[in-house]
Amino acid sequence: MDIIIIVLVISIIFQLTAAFYALMLIKLTGKKISWILISIALILMTVRRIVPLYNIYLNESYQLNIENEVIGLILSFLLLIGVIGIKSIFVERILAENKIEKLLKEKELLLREVHHRIKNMMSILKSVLVWHASNIKDKSAIEALEDAGSRIQSMAVLYDKLYRDSGYDQLSIKQYLEALVDKIVTIFPKTTEIKINKNIDDFILDTERLQSLGIIINELLTNIMKYAFCGQEKGEIDISVTLYDKNVKVIISDDGKGIPETIDLKNSTGFGLMLVNALTKKLDGNINIERGGGSKFILEFSL
Repeated sequence: MDIIIIVLVISIIFQLTAAFYALMLIKLTGKKISWILISIALILMTVRRIVPLYNIYLNESYQLNIENEVIGLILSFLLLIGVIGIKSIFVERILAENKIEKLLKEKELLLREVHHRIKNMMSILKSVLVWHASNIKDKSAIEALEDAGSRIQSMAVLYDKLYRDSGYDQLSIKQYLEALVDKIVTIFPKTTEIKINKNIDDFILDTERLQSLGIIINELLTNIMKYAFCGQEKGEIDISVTLYDKNVKVIISDDGKGIPETIDLKNSTGFGLMLVNALTKKLDGNINIERGGGSKFILEFSL
């Protein structure tokens, strides 16, 4: 009889412990109903052991099948081991997820620091070019340094937006190009006399193509600001970027004096337009110019 009592007591302990762990699994898994039902089942199994134990207490001659109770003890032990095993699996998963989250945060901080440093280095480099330009007399050299600084600025604007944004491999084209256009036009002294109309669709583009597109727009807009409105008191520039059927269409137009007929956009020997053509090819796109009442540049490429 003493052996049966020990078997019953140990079974009760195993089952109550298993029920406790099952309730703990609610927090780990979020499956409230399932584990509550399992806990209830384990508690009912405990009651199944408490009732005969109480009968033995009231009547020492109360008889139980020792083999059945031993089997019940073994099942109770296996249930406890199973629930503990499930708990350990979820604990390990949570620890792994926490570790991954920590690594991702560290990577995010590192990437932000890298972008921040690159942006600062670009700003320093642009300042150096501006300083050199202010200390030389050759007009062509000054223009070359200013153009180089402008190209660096277009990349610096992109890195600034990436640094402030949560993503690092893609960005809103509207967010980037609007900031870039504003940055370019403020360089020129007649900014207040030139009206800029921006109509840019808001969609996401990868940074590699954004960088190429930014330099192209920088080259075209800079040339317009420099040469299109010479002799005019005021002017207007329209910049539109539209997305249609997975194709991007960029139009930059002005109402200035227009680009000379002698300039061939696709066979130009000027570095700026050569750069525009090279980056257009990198985008797998096409660029054309329309003359009349100013100039209109049309760039198209596929996503």
